[in-house]
Amino acid sequence: MSTVKLTAEQREEILRDNWNSHDARWYLKVAQELGFDVANRLNHIVIRSMGKTEMKRLAQAVGVEKVRDVQELLEVFDMMMELYFPQQVYRQRIEHKKRFRSTVTKCFVAEMVLQAGAADVYDCACAARFEGWLAALGLEGGVSIERSMLWGEPTCEIVFRIAKW
Repeated sequence: MSTVKLTAEQREEILRDNWNSHDARWYLKVAQELGFDVANRLNHIVIRSMGKTEMKRLAQAVGVEKVRDVQELLEVFDMMMELYFPQQVYRQRIEHKKRFRSTVTKCFVAEMVLQAGAADVYDCACAARFEGWLAALGLEGGVSIERSMLWGEPTCEIVFRIAKW
């Protein structure tokens, strides 16, 4: 057999897919052992913590020391989304100098949860992840899910509020 080399894109996709599979299996095993309430609670804790780590690594890699306004924050978030969720379809809209909204029209997590028939027991942890991203950048604020495909909505609407820059 001749040696086949993976492209950087193939390696990245395999690593991302393996991480997503690990995450899903971890959640499922915790749910089977301890129930969905515990799995959801622990998932939020772990995902927020992982979000901080993800953002710290990206910020260090691209030299981001401080985000000064919502436009800079959106640029950093776009880099994170491209890295971790390249298949996700979303748009971001600035609503105020301290608030923006992401509208998601394609989310692989929602697709997998819906396909598994688990929307009634799974509590989406994306807000926790995004809160970790904000915390890693030293920003105070909050993230709320106002609409979700997991609730039968056609899109997810996620609102980001920054308390202070």
